[in-house]
Amino acid sequence: MKIKVKYFLAALLFVSVSSFAQTGKYSVGIVTTQFVNANSQNKISELNNPNSFGIILGVKINKDVFLAITTEYFDGNIQNGKIKEKNYRAHASLYFKPIASGRFSPYFSAGLVAAHRKQSGSVEKNETQFFGRFGFGIDFNLIDRLFLNTDMGFYSNGLNYSGVSTSVGLRFAL
Repeated sequence: MKIKVKYFLAALLFVSVSSFAQTGKYSVGIVTTQFVNANSQNKISELNNPNSFGIILGVKINKDVFLAITTEYFDGNIQNGKIKEKNYRAHASLYFKPIASGRFSPYFSAGLVAAHRKQSGSVEKNETQFFGRFGFGIDFNLIDRLFLNTDMGFYSNGLNYSGVSTSVGLRFAL
């Protein structure tokens, strides 16, 4: 039920914003992401392969470069419900589209991620982590100003590989 409410609110926000849309270089959208930890030491989250939900705000710098700010949230239980984790993350990334072919454009992305993790229950923990994020994906132009994108991102906390994410997003150009 909780997830259905989140999807309903996101859809409502998306429809509300897009109904006032104007042609321009800005965009807004929604995204869902699954994170997978690479190893036991440099985890993206203590949760096992969590799914997040978030909002994308973007600006087209030129025909080949796009800047996006994404905020996401996920939560879950660890150790059979003894620990509750809430995870908030935001990242700023540049997206470079080397070629555009009709309705789809492959892209490469790079950016910085700030993730805040709060655990409560039998263990209390509050921490903020920073990651570098590198990725690639495809942007599909479904109809005029409406885009669907798929993305795969790789996370590093410096010298260590931390994990991978796969995302699907829906974005409306304003």
